[in-house]
Amino acid sequence: MSSRCQIAAIAVSLTLVLAGCARTARQGAMTPDAGPEATTQPEPAYLAAAEAFATALEQGQPAQAHEMLTEHARKTLPAEQFSADMSDIGATGHRVVAQAATEDAAWVLAKFDSAASAAPESAGIPGLGMLLRKVGESWQVSFFMPTSDTGEGMNDLALTKSGEGEYTVNWTGPEGAPRSLTMTEF
Repeated sequence: MSSRCQIAAIAVSLTLVLAGCARTARQGAMTPDAGPEATTQPEPAYLAAAEAFATALEQGQPAQAHEMLTEHARKTLPAEQFSADMSDIGATGHRVVAQAATEDAAWVLAKFDSAASAAPESAGIPGLGMLLRKVGESWQVSFFMPTSDTGEGMNDLALTKSGEGEYTVNWTGPEGAPRSLTMTEF
């Protein structure tokens, strides 16, 4: 076989091998769906628990919200007292505006949309800061505090345990100054 034929045979063989590798690579790339859904992270379980708690309150179901509290919080806040205090928060919806979490604790700030915007004197709770704890496999509310904070300008949020049953949320405020909030579980 002439050297020209040998070079041509090697070139054809190399082309076939490379074509096969490219085809395999394309098939591998096409197998998983690389669309936007592939990069979407599932909602954290603590956030789902905070959403459920806020939804129960805004729908006027304080007994259901009370069941979402930790055992210690339920003992500290009897159902009757909790229902009386939280029966009508005057909200038509809510949205989470800030959040920070550790492995077994989370802090969520939800802002409520007021049903009483035309009558501010009857407005309920403008927002709710919630400390959630992981109890077994579920997340429960261990502390909550009505707030007028909008969460606007909260940057670099971090949650740390600062003592037994005590947590601190640190953030940078809109003016760039460090801010913090310390809360103790019920």
